[in-house]
Amino acid sequence: SERTALPLRMGIAPARFAARLAAEDAGARGLCWVGSEDFEAYLLAQPLERLPGVGPKTAARLAELGATDVPGLRALGLERLELLLGNHGRSLWLLASGEDPKRLRTRRHPASLSREVTLTGAEAQEVDAAVGQLSTSLEGALRRDGLGARRLALRITFLDARVVTRSAALEAGTHEGSALAEAARRLLARIDPEVGSVRRVGLILKGLEVSGATDRQLDLF
Repeated sequence: SERTALPLRMGIAPARFAARLAAEDAGARGLCWVGSEDFEAYLLAQPLERLPGVGPKTAARLAELGATDVPGLRALGLERLELLLGNHGRSLWLLASGEDPKRLRTRRHPASLSREVTLTGAEAQEVDAAVGQLSTSLEGALRRDGLGARRLALRITFLDARVVTRSAALEAGTHEGSALAEAARRLLARIDPEVGSVRRVGLILKGLEVSGATDRQLDLF
């Protein structure tokens, strides 16, 4: 800008990764606008090496498969790319199709997530079922926001109003309900509550981080 004397480049395109490419094409102090009507032609004209995640090794591997440009990469098809390159192959196919595999976030993710349920009978089976129910609910919340958790806490509230909390570290980016339930049940064993004395069961997730959600890229136009 004029006030800071710093170069300013702007790129506008229907997909985030393409907007970055357009910014590169704009040059210093420039603007490059790729409208929706021009996006297909712009994308097809790009060398494979400009797609995010395509380095020399990936480009060589794709060339072995017969893909030397974006149209060739599309022609390989999603199923074949996933079979040969796994999740990376899926990401490349989405990019070649004009979709950004990384979710566009418009807000910061929460610092923690929690769920709690009040019991009616507090039998051992009900406490265990509550742990499973809460874990499933938290899994849904994590998946919706594309998050994983690094820490889980189990909070038990007793009929006499006592509250006991135990916590444990999770594997990086945990978001599976079964893993959450397994960790919660290990914590429950450490508390060993007397049957019939539990009033509420709560689970709290902390250390939340983006885990690479595959939500569809939002439309810009």
